[in-house]
Amino acid sequence: MANVIAQCSQVHHAQYADDTQLYIALKCVGAVNVINDCFRSVHGWLDANGLCLNPDKTEAIVIGTGARQRLEQTVSAVTVADVSVPINATVKSLGVTIDSTLSFDQHVNNVCKADYHHIRALRHIRRCISTDDAKAVASAMVSSRLVIRFYLEHHWPTSTKYSRSYSYVYFKI
Repeated sequence: MANVIAQCSQVHHAQYADDTQLYIALKCVGAVNVINDCFRSVHGWLDANGLCLNPDKTEAIVIGTGARQRLEQTVSAVTVADVSVPINATVKSLGVTIDSTLSFDQHVNNVCKADYHHIRALRHIRRCISTDDAKAVASAMVSSRLVIRFYLEHHWPTSTKYSRSYSYVYFKI
């Protein structure tokens, strides 16, 4: 599938297990058409190889600064396998909640809620372990969920100038 996506000009991708993520800069007028054509190519490749694309599990988001998003064309939906996929305010990818301005406010809220729940669950075994062990377990639970920087360094365009110059349409298929 990577070879099919590579043939789509201006479309970048990342793959992990059965997740494929596509993104494209909205620097040209035809960016939405390019990504829709890429989806058609990917869908054709999946069909030819006996696999199925589930448009119901596909998510899309437009990412960029607020000012940049106001300047760019409004994208309300994309077409995947003849199904219109609406643009979301947030998407979840590999455990990271990504919002349209990369503020990560929703991700931090989600991490805090989950960590609070898990740390509170420690009270059931607290009497059975030492204070140092309880601190180590609590620290491990919190730090294992804080993967934002690692994720961005490995899955987002590396040039800061490039990434601030355009808004992106990001898809998880």
